[in-house]
Amino acid sequence: MPKQPTKITAARAIYMLDRAMREKLLERAFGATEILRATQYFREAGVNGCIYCGDSQVERWDHLVSVREGGATVLGNMVPACQQCDDSKGPSDFSVWLSSRVRLNPARDNPPIRENIIRDVKAYQVHFGYTPPADFIAALSPEQKLQYFAFKELPADFRTKLAAFGVCAANSIDEEPYEDGTQE
Repeated sequence: MPKQPTKITAARAIYMLDRAMREKLLERAFGATEILRATQYFREAGVNGCIYCGDSQVERWDHLVSVREGGATVLGNMVPACQQCDDSKGPSDFSVWLSSRVRLNPARDNPPIRENIIRDVKAYQVHFGYTPPADFIAALSPEQKLQYFAFKELPADFRTKLAAFGVCAANSIDEEPYEDGTQE
C-alpha cells in the first residue's frame, strides 16, 4: 500500500533552507568522474550494492558524514546505499547508526557485520584522503562562517513571524524538521 502523503511543515521548510545553505557552503565535487571512481573502488573492494546491507538496489549516494555535520559531497564521504538504509541512517554517524538498535540497521545485534562495514568504510575514506570535519562550523572558512551566521538569522526571524501566526513553534532552526523527529 502506498505511504500517506508527506506533510510539509513550516519547520521542515526552514530546515530545508538551512540544509540548502549548508550544501552551498560545503565542497561539492561528486560529478560523473567521481561517481565512476567511487563505483570502481567499491567494485574492486567487493562491494557490489549497498555499502551497509549489500542490497543490489542502490538508489542513492549517502553522505557518511551528514551535510548537517559538515560532510562535503566528495569522494571519501559518498557511499552507495539503498533507500532503506539511507533513510534509516539519516544524519547519524555511520558507526553510531551501525551500533544502534534501530530496526532497519543491517548490523543490529551482529558485531562481525558491523566491524566489516566500518572497516570497509574507513578504508574507502583513507583511499580517497577524506578526513571528516569535527562539525559543520569546523568545515567552513572564516568567510563562509560569516556568510552562514548572517544567513541563519533570516530563517530564525521568519520562524518567529510564523510562530506569531500559529504556523509553527518558535524553536530554533535545528529543531523539528520532520514530523517523526528525524533531522535529515
